[in-house]
Order: sequence, then structure tokens, then C-alpha cells
Amino acid sequence: MKRWWAFLPVLAILALVGLFGISSLQKDPRLRDSPLLGQTLPPLMTPSPAGPEVNLAQASGPYLLNVWASWCAPCRVEHPTLMQIQKDGLAIHGLLYKDTWSQADRLLKTEGNPFRLVGLDPKGEVALSLGVSGAPETFVVDRHGIVRFHIVGIIDEDLYRQRILPALQN
Repeated sequence: MKRWWAFLPVLAILALVGLFGISSLQKDPRLRDSPLLGQTLPPLMTPSPAGPEVNLAQASGPYLLNVWASWCAPCRVEHPTLMQIQKDGLAIHGLLYKDTWSQADRLLKTEGNPFRLVGLDPKGEVALSLGVSGAPETFVVDRHGIVRFHIVGIIDEDLYRQRILPALQN
């Protein structure tokens, strides 16, 4: 009987490892912590390809703020999903990261333009102020203007339907 008690700490450790393993499987690794979670985005005044400056951080949402570039291969993989999201009626604001408008415009004319607003960030300074390290990265902003998710990497159909849409419907 005393030997059974000797295994109790081992069993407890295995149970904890199992719990942590299950919880880590449930969290999508693309969803990242950010100081902006639960906050409103700061004003994001950037030059616009159409002329005057544009504020990509509107007071209310819902919308996605997508950091992208024409040279970014994962951005091209993500592009059809963004086109579908836009067709579903969710606004997408694009921050063109370390790229030229002529290159990006060529891509958008060929593949379609999912963006309601586009801001230019040729040096990556605006993206850096948001804590962005590359492209694609996306901020999900709810109807109250609060950042709900910071996504690093590609948004696919599953992430959109299973995580983003439910968060925006609350």
C-alpha cells in the first residue's frame, strides 16, 4: 500500500503535462499576445495611394487591419481568403509594408482588391509602432474598435470561420 503513494507525484505530474498539452493544442499558434489586445488602435495616419493621408484605425469596427506586401509569398497565399472575407462584408484595411504602390497595385489589379482602405508604410515605421515584425500580420478589431486578436501569419478559412467571426459577433 505504501508503494502506491510513491507514484502519486508521478501521476500528478503526468496529469499536469496532459492538461498543458491539451490546452496548447487548442490555441492557434498564429494568435499572438500583443499590448494592443483589449485596446483601441492608436491613430494610424499614413499616406494613401489615392492622395491624402488615411487613418487605418477607425473608431468603430468591425474590420481587419492587414499588414501585407506584394513581395510576400504568404500574403499571396492568404489573398483568396481576404477576398472571400471582403465578399462576406467584413471591411479590411491594408497597410502596405516596405513595398511600393506600383508593385502592389499591379498585384491588386490582377488578383483583386480586398481592401477598403490602403495605407502606405514604405519604411515599416507604422507597422513597427504596432509591434509588427513582418507580413502578413493582422489585427482583428471588433465593432467597438477594440483589438481582439493579433494574428501572425496566414489567415485561412478555418481561422476566419472558427475564431475571427465568432469573436466579432459578440
